[in-house]
Amino acid sequence: MAGLPAHRFGLCAPISGETRSVDSAEARTYHPDALIQPYGFAFRHPGALLVLLLAVLALSIGSPQPAAATFAGGNGKIAFEGTAGGSTDIFVMNADGTGVTNLTENPAEDFDPVWSPDGTKIAFTSERDANREIYVMNEDGTGAVRLTDDPDQDFRPTWSADGSELLYRHGGDLWIIDAAGGVPSPFAHVGGTLTDPDYSPDGQKIAFADNSDGDFEIYVMNADGTNPVRLVDNTASDSDPSWSPDGTQIMFARFENGSSEVWVMNPDGSGETNITNNPAYDSQPDWSPDGSLIAFYSDRAGGNGDVYVMTPNGSGLERLTTGDGFAPDWQRAALGLQGDADCDDDADAVDSLFVLREVAGLSTAACITRADINCDGDRTAVDALGILRYVAALPALLQNEPCADIGDPLS
Repeated sequence: MAGLPAHRFGLCAPISGETRSVDSAEARTYHPDALIQPYGFAFRHPGALLVLLLAVLALSIGSPQPAAATFAGGNGKIAFEGTAGGSTDIFVMNADGTGVTNLTENPAEDFDPVWSPDGTKIAFTSERDANREIYVMNEDGTGAVRLTDDPDQDFRPTWSADGSELLYRHGGDLWIIDAAGGVPSPFAHVGGTLTDPDYSPDGQKIAFADNSDGDFEIYVMNADGTNPVRLVDNTASDSDPSWSPDGTQIMFARFENGSSEVWVMNPDGSGETNITNNPAYDSQPDWSPDGSLIAFYSDRAGGNGDVYVMTPNGSGLERLTTGDGFAPDWQRAALGLQGDADCDDDADAVDSLFVLREVAGLSTAACITRADINCDGDRTAVDALGILRYVAALPALLQNEPCADIGDPLS
């Protein structure tokens, strides 16, 4: 693969073809197969309150909005891999390519950056402890903490839809760990090597790549790791799946005939469309949070390759880096409205329902921490009620600051 640096011998390689590496010193290859009170009066009985809220919500919205709510928001910065001083570091830049900043500045290899759903942290892989492990740092690069510590290789992390957990590749399987740290546990094993997991925006599904049939294909399974379904079946190598913010499409990279293209398809595998259609090596696609653009890697300008952006139909191509940029991941800009549990820059009945889903132990939304509107350190039916009061234009309005002093929502 001409033009790729030693740590990037290929970005979407088949089992016996080009490979991707993350260790330029030893030129070890890296590819998918390489490492195996709602209306002015008070309710004080929690059960009655919860029943009332559920009834109101059922009448008003029926069920949670499926996809766009979770990851909606402004387009923030783009994190990506770049080289500095002979090693790979994690960089960020503005969405127009300006303001490039090295966040890690470490002599070890740092790669696989992925933003948390609320846009405040970045998970990544690092070899700074002589082994591939999962780390999390603040959005400015401070406070890096190692989450995994295992002799096996841990890499390719992705955040759960609510930001509470990290799913990652552990050898050839998928493991999961609490984002705040803890003991990791096995999550899924289909039969082959599993890699490149990505949660759907509503948190109900996970797309991933698996080579059970001899080459890597895109699969989708339930968020608990059950019921894996293969979406494509061909002789190419498909990887790097990325859900659209509205959950209606999955973008991925396909390697065949010595090159790679970015494709898009429906979540059931139908409607496959090549959106790059270029002889260059195009891979590692990621949607912008508003769904209007995609960022991806391409070597079409020569050199090591760069980060490009374009519209999902392939128009408006723009090169953001100059000779050095890989694995882009787009930040979902935090808009900050208190009570906006699903990051769509509004507080409404859907946000109230997401709070109740969390109370019931069900999947919830990416910005659920904003739903603690009485600032008691927890999210309960009282907070859900306060959001409904806001919807009904009653006292105790929410404010555009986290945990603002808005008073008792039941007063």
